[in-house]
Amino acid sequence: MQTILLTLIASVLSVNAKSVILSEEYPSYAFHGVRLSDYKEISINSEGSAITFLIDYTQIGCKKTIDNVCQDDAPFNINENVPTLTNCNSVSFEKPSKTILYYCSFKIEAEQVVIGSVKSPATTDFALSIRVQEWVADQKLLLIPASTSKIPPPPEQIIKINSDWVNETCDGMFTANAFFSSFPSLDLADRYALRNDVSFASRTSAVTILGKAGCAFCLTFQQQQDTKAGTIPLELDGSRLSSYNYPWPLDDSQEFPKCQQFKPQWLSTTTKQQEDVSAKIELLEGGTLTFFTFKDSTSPLLGKCQKMTPLVNLSLAEVPDRVLTFKAECLSISFCPDDPLPKRFGFVMHLSETKLDPKSVTCSRRFTLTDQEPQAIFHAESLRNAEASNNPICISDKSASASTKGKMIAEISVLCYEENLESCLNGSPFLLNGNPFDIQDESIV
Repeated sequence: MQTILLTLIASVLSVNAKSVILSEEYPSYAFHGVRLSDYKEISINSEGSAITFLIDYTQIGCKKTIDNVCQDDAPFNINENVPTLTNCNSVSFEKPSKTILYYCSFKIEAEQVVIGSVKSPATTDFALSIRVQEWVADQKLLLIPASTSKIPPPPEQIIKINSDWVNETCDGMFTANAFFSSFPSLDLADRYALRNDVSFASRTSAVTILGKAGCAFCLTFQQQQDTKAGTIPLELDGSRLSSYNYPWPLDDSQEFPKCQQFKPQWLSTTTKQQEDVSAKIELLEGGTLTFFTFKDSTSPLLGKCQKMTPLVNLSLAEVPDRVLTFKAECLSISFCPDDPLPKRFGFVMHLSETKLDPKSVTCSRRFTLTDQEPQAIFHAESLRNAEASNNPICISDKSASASTKGKMIAEISVLCYEENLESCLNGSPFLLNGNPFDIQDESIV
């Protein structure tokens, strides 16, 4: 079974015609039908010559069908030619409401592809992906428009993906790769691990999820407008926060020239003694990132962070050489582009709680290491049961040796498919002291 890539396309209002140059590093571009109606024309060029372009198209619904075949005229033209949609396949989704997607693929030999709008298009509920065949892997692509004309595209949009690997063909510790872009390059650069039961929020106009070969999975996604000046949930196991139209270089960050405000909200299960923040700044350019921390003075009857006392402000103009840690019962984050406005600007950070003190949490199971019993062994099923009850497994060291006291070695055995070995080892399969970790010194047998 081939690996399937899922690319989600957001509808974001823009102005002026669009010109894109593809490269080996960024070999594809994808956009929503609303963008084409606004741009009128999108030209795709590449750094090479004698190029084969692969074009994938998906449309939500169809106005004219015969024997389940869509007879609509294409709502766009390719190099001034309107393609036929009668060879499109279809797939239906029952939830949340019955939706039929019609999808087709085209191949064009050309030095340039120009996608133009047509007069009175049958729909704008569609998405197009253009990629250079020589620079991408031979993989199937499912292209999904993340919004419809029934939901007007907000100027400040976010695609949120909730991953639930419910199909038994995936192993329990399944990890996919997520990209702040359309179809990725051959080296899968700029990937982020997407763990089971962890959301992935993006403010780029396209998001791609790459699963494993031979593994079927299910996920939910939604396009929504950031509310309450950017209010987002701060996941207990870490949440990645990014600015608008960043870090994908084929998006235009200048569409958002003003300061951007974000107010991460603690989940209801978080207690005050847990509200210590760890912020790993992964990317930062062309502006100033500021953290505003507060003490929560709100009455318990009114919820959280309604009345706040300022504590500390911290501003950054470049990526620090360490992970930032600070106390914040309430938190606000601001990003302001430089003046004059740079061509490209934004940030990506990983937010999580600081390391948990095992003495302050309720443990589902507790192991005590001693000189006589120096090792604890358990199956991943125990970890999943602990996650379900929100009570971790705790391990304490009671050995007599002063040289090793407090130092533990965690050895992990993970079953991976050979064809997806790299993505299988990308990201931590569980959390240590509340934080994800990188697998190091792996041995493959």
